[in-house]
Amino acid sequence: MGARTVLWSALATAFVLIPGVIVGVAVGQGVIGLLPGHSGDLNLALAAIAVLVGLLPAGALWGWAISRITHAANGRRLAVAGGIGFAPTTVVVVLALTFFENLFVEQRQGPDLPIHNVFTMLFVPAAAILAGLTAFALGGGAQTVPAAARLAVAGSRFLSSTSPWTHSAGAWAHRGPSNERRCSRPRCWGIWQQRSLGAPSSDGPSLGAARMGHAFG
Repeated sequence: MGARTVLWSALATAFVLIPGVIVGVAVGQGVIGLLPGHSGDLNLALAAIAVLVGLLPAGALWGWAISRITHAANGRRLAVAGGIGFAPTTVVVVLALTFFENLFVEQRQGPDLPIHNVFTMLFVPAAAILAGLTAFALGGGAQTVPAAARLAVAGSRFLSSTSPWTHSAGAWAHRGPSNERRCSRPRCWGIWQQRSLGAPSSDGPSLGAARMGHAFG
């Protein structure tokens, strides 16, 4: 229950949750594109529901896979915990990021910083919350409160490595060596979504899952 567990849980997470995030966000964007534009709030709500539906199977499959890898608890229970913990948390985080991105970047009511710095300030805490709550739900599915707490802490430990990763990605995407813009604002937004929301999906919960065997062993 050491390096092999970390490796297999990371692989399971990378091949389940990251594609789940990409597909879920793509489904939501597709729904927004198909709906009429006269009701922004209604369209956003429908898109959020579409994303939620798209993420639930990925979270459930991930929870089941982690239970098989760690031999920690009932697979069905962890599948339910994975779906419930991952999908709603991701939707709430994405909606919050959309709100603050509009407030700080579009309306310029936030700190006067380069756009990649603003996005880093937004995404790193959001990713920590996503990883921590998802891992906590997984521990809760195993019906052990101390394990849930330990998993949440382990799930949020990716924060120190995500910050420079996100910052460097944003600096490269938004400004080139000659300080010219490499991408439009929507494309930069997409890069942050993939790198920051993908990071907790592949890193934080995997660290938490690696500790599950110790929690229940």
